Formats: sequence, C-alpha cells, structure tokens
Amino acid sequence: MEISSNQALEALEEVQDAQRRVATLRGYGYAAPYFLLWGCVWVVGFLGGYFLPAWQGRGWAGLDLAGFAGTVLIMRHQRSVAQRSLGVRTSSRTFWRILALLATAVGFLYATYAVFQPQRSAQFAVFPALLCGSIYIGIGLWRGMRWVVGGVALAAFALLGYFLLPQYMMLWMAAAGGGTLLTTGFWLSRG
Repeated sequence: MEISSNQALEALEEVQDAQRRVATLRGYGYAAPYFLLWGCVWVVGFLGGYFLPAWQGRGWAGLDLAGFAGTVLIMRHQRSVAQRSLGVRTSSRTFWRILALLATAVGFLYATYAVFQPQRSAQFAVFPALLCGSIYIGIGLWRGMRWVVGGVALAAFALLGYFLLPQYMMLWMAAAGGGTLLTTGFWLSRG
C-alpha cells in the first residue's frame, strides 16, 4: 500500500500534535505540586490574617520561607525522579533560575508594599493574587490553557472580593484564592 505525500504530511502533523499534547500534560503534572503547596500556604496565611490580624507580617514571612523550602524540595525531588527514571539530566542553572524567578516575584511584592504602603488589609490581600494571576496567565500562553484559566480565576476572585467583600477579604482569599490554587493543582495533576 502506497501513501501519498498528503497522507504522510497529515500523519506527521498528527504525531507532532500528540507530542505537543504529551509535553503540555507532562508540564501540568510537574506544575501541580507547586499549586497545591502554595494553595495550602495561602489558606493558612489568609486564615491567620483573618483570625489573628497582628500575626500577618511575621506569619506571612514564615509561610513564604516555608513555601520556598517546599518549592526547593519539590524541585529536587522532580529533578532526581527525572534523572533516575527518564535518564534526563536537568541543569542546575534551570533550578536556580526558577528559584530566582520566585524570589524576584516575592521581592517585587514586598518592595511594592514598602513603596505604596497599603493601608487596608484588603489591599495587602489583593495584590499577590493579581500578581500571581498575571504570571500564571503569562506562563499559560506558552504552557497550556489550564494555567490561563487558573490565572484568570485567581485574579477575578481577588477583584470580586476586593470590591464586594473588602471587610472579609482575608477570609475570602483563604477560600477563593487558596481554593483556586488548590483546584488548579488538582486539575493539573489529572492530566
């Protein structure tokens, strides 16, 4: 049986589409634990901010450090699994670049707070959600629509809470913000 050049091209395009889908799903699987980790950090942080307002500054600093430590552990685990099971050697440059990107985002967040000095807790709560939502949307433009959906949902929920429920913003962000990160993490892990 002979194959025409059009049939061969169609077959190659199908293979390339399948490879793209597999790469996207693999990327979702790698990202899921980070969403789950930071979703938990957000739930604890915003609940702490709601029930113990004086705790917010030191509490968030500690939670950010715990989130960083968890991020490093997840990255190291994923790296060792990739090296053992797939024979893939990832460069340590990638590891440090991702950590530097995360540190840059957190540094930008704290620097912005220092410069603009928000006066209300709702202002403190909405900004990280808008920042993260924007980052997720940007990543999603290259990595897949689930990132975009998660980013849009996170930003939309933050704005809804800010404008409609400012007095309950910390509680709202624990449920809606942390919940969005957790839901996105579970969705990404499902492939």
